[in-house]
Amino acid sequence: MQRLSTLLFGFGAFFFLIRALSKEEFGAWALFLSISAIVEMGKNGLVQNGLVKFLAADEEKKEAQIITASLVLNLLLSLLVIVGLILLAPLMARWLNTPILEGMLYCYTLNVVLLIPFSQLSFIQQANYDFKGIFFANLIRQGLFFLFVLAIFFFSLPYQLEWLILVQGAGILLGSGVAYLFAGKYVFLHRRVSWPWVHQLFHYGKYVFGTNISSMLMKSADQLMLGILAGPAAVAMFNVAARATNFVEVPSFTMASIVFPKSAAKGQKEGPAAIKRLYEKSVGAIHAVLLPVVLVVLLFPELVIFIIAGKEYLESALLLQVVVIYCLFIPFLRQFGTIMDSVGKPQINFWLICMLAVINITLNYFFISAYGVMGAAFATLVAYCIGFITNQLILYRLFRISTFQVVKELGSFYRQGYKLLLSRFTGRQWVEKKQ
Repeated sequence: MQRLSTLLFGFGAFFFLIRALSKEEFGAWALFLSISAIVEMGKNGLVQNGLVKFLAADEEKKEAQIITASLVLNLLLSLLVIVGLILLAPLMARWLNTPILEGMLYCYTLNVVLLIPFSQLSFIQQANYDFKGIFFANLIRQGLFFLFVLAIFFFSLPYQLEWLILVQGAGILLGSGVAYLFAGKYVFLHRRVSWPWVHQLFHYGKYVFGTNISSMLMKSADQLMLGILAGPAAVAMFNVAARATNFVEVPSFTMASIVFPKSAAKGQKEGPAAIKRLYEKSVGAIHAVLLPVVLVVLLFPELVIFIIAGKEYLESALLLQVVVIYCLFIPFLRQFGTIMDSVGKPQINFWLICMLAVINITLNYFFISAYGVMGAAFATLVAYCIGFITNQLILYRLFRISTFQVVKELGSFYRQGYKLLLSRFTGRQWVEKKQ
C-alpha cells in the first residue's frame, strides 16, 4: 500500500506538472529528482540495511546501542551530503546545462536535514515488520506535495521550482511526526554512543552505500547523460517514457522490503536452500504482476504516452517500448542485491553494480552521440542485459538458483490465481470436480 500510494501520488504530480511546466522546466525538475534520488538512496544504503539486519537478528537485547549508533551515522552522513551539495551545486548546474538547478540544490539541503528523523523511524519500523507507520508517513509526505501541484495546475498559481522543493520539505516534516506516533514504541536510545557499533554499521553499510549510489547512477545515467549532451528538453522527452514504467518499482521495492529481513533470518537458520526458494518465488511473483502491464504498453505505446503526458510527447512512444523491455530485468537485479546484502555479501552486489554503472555511462555517451535520445534507451537495455546474465551466473554458483525455476514459479503463480478465481465463481462445484 505504501509503494502503491507513492506511485499514485508521484504519477499524479507528474501528470499535472508535465502539463503546467515547459519542456525545459520539466527537464530541470527531472534532473533534480535524479540527483535527489541518488542522495537519498546512497544515505539509505549506508544506514538502512545495517540497522534492519542487526535489529532483526538481535538476540542480545542491544537495540538501544544499535539504534543510537545508526542515528549518529545518519547525522554524520547527512552533514557530509549537505557540504557536498553546497560545494558542487554550481558545477552540476553548468555540467548539466541547467542554471536553475543550482538554487534547487541549495533548497534541497534543508530536506536532507528533515529526512534524518523520517528515514530513521522508517528503518526501525521495517526492522520490526511493522509497515503501518511507514505507509501513513509517506502518505502525508507525498500527499501534501500532490495537493500543492494540483493547486498550481487548477488555479494557475505563480510558482518557482524551488517552491516545489520547500513543499516537499514540509511533507517530510509532517510525515516524521506521524511516523513517530507509530514507531515511538520501538525507539530506544542509549545515553552513550557505542562507537564500535558505529564502526560495525559503517563497514557493513559501506558496500550497500556504494551499491545504491552505483545503482542510481545506473538507473539515471541515461537522463544525466542526455542533460550533458542534449539539454533539459531531451531529458523531459526521455523522462516521460521512464515515468510510464514506474509500476516496476511497486512490486520490486515492496518485495525487497519484505524479503530483506526474511532472508536475513532464514539464511541464518535454514541456509542456502531457503535463500534459493525465497529468491525464485519472489522474482516469479513480481513478474507475474509485471507481464500483463508490459504487454499492454508494448501494444499501445502511443495511447499510454497520450494519456500520461499529452500529444506534445507522442514522439516518446518508441522510447517507451524499449524502456519497458529492460524493466523486465530490474526485478532480477534488485532481488539479487537484496539477497547478497541479507547474507552478508554486500561487496558482491557492490562490485557488480559499479561495473554496470560504468558500462551504462560509457554506452550512453557513445549511443547518445550517435543516435540521440533513442541511443539512451538502447544503451541502458544493453547494460541491463549484461547485468542479468552476470547476476544469474553468480546466483547459480552460490545458491544453485535457476532462472528456469523462476519461470516455473511465474507459471505456478498464474495457475494458483486461476484456481482461486474459479473457486470464487463456481464455489464447491469446481472443488468436487477437481477431486
